[in-house]
Amino acid sequence: MRKPLVEAAILFLIFQTCAYRSARATGSSSIEPEPFINIQEASVVPLPDYLFGIGNKLGCYFTLEYRSYEIAGPRSKAHSVFTNDTSVPSLEVLVSNLRRELPGFNIEPDSRSPKIIHIVEQSLATDNSYVLKEKQV
Repeated sequence: MRKPLVEAAILFLIFQTCAYRSARATGSSSIEPEPFINIQEASVVPLPDYLFGIGNKLGCYFTLEYRSYEIAGPRSKAHSVFTNDTSVPSLEVLVSNLRRELPGFNIEPDSRSPKIIHIVEQSLATDNSYVLKEKQV
């Protein structure tokens, strides 16, 4: 049973090779190429996913600081979805976009390393008991 299957597979491969060479030599093809699979990126993604992807593209890193639901009550904008715009050309444009899309957050590049961008909920930035507030200055 195996021998006829192997012979059939070999004959099929020989036929395909001959058909391909013949079509290539004549400039016409009866062999249709396989359809191209176009993978679309999501138009909106969770904010941490967006920051991870754009950070890899622009070579930058983020700190995302916000109050948890248990403390603040309402859900933070840090858990919202974000427009998945991967065409951002520079860090300056990215910071501008983040400031527009994230009201209620302070978005600032780090003073020592501009490749690190701090995204801090304004309620934390104004809280005198917030420990990291002093470290970002």
